[in-house]
Amino acid sequence: SPLLNHMETLAYLNTCSIQQEIILPLNYGKAEYIQKLKAELKTFEHLTIDTLDEPMAMTDYYAYVSDVEYFLLNSYCQQGLGNIIYFLFNHSTVYLSAKSSSYHYFRKLGFCLKSIEQLMSGERLSPISDEEKSINRIRVLEHFKREKVLLQWEKMLKD
Repeated sequence: SPLLNHMETLAYLNTCSIQQEIILPLNYGKAEYIQKLKAELKTFEHLTIDTLDEPMAMTDYYAYVSDVEYFLLNSYCQQGLGNIIYFLFNHSTVYLSAKSSSYHYFRKLGFCLKSIEQLMSGERLSPISDEEKSINRIRVLEHFKREKVLLQWEKMLKD
């Protein structure tokens, strides 16, 4: 979806000396947007981009992205919560837009993450510390374990 601001993020990454392959899931969403985006990917000559074009089973997807060091989600609205939680738990450095409610929600819960705006203002991609990675894993277990999520849904549905 254009709401994810792919082009803005890729344009920034294209100006950096990014050696890592970029994984760009395009296996769902609006076909016309995906076609347009794929055509524009050719303009990013300094990037190695692997597009995921076919649907994958969730376990296969998470196995595929298990070594991702940085997760960037440049959406101004709430998107990709499952991915955010997975990458926080999996010791990745997560960059979200400070314009999104997700960014503020996860910060309020004590997660260690960075903002896309930090990158756009000139900061280089850099990992969070090992201690921060451990904090994120603990926070995921505290806030998103199955029992707690079910209790929250039950409470919401009763009200």
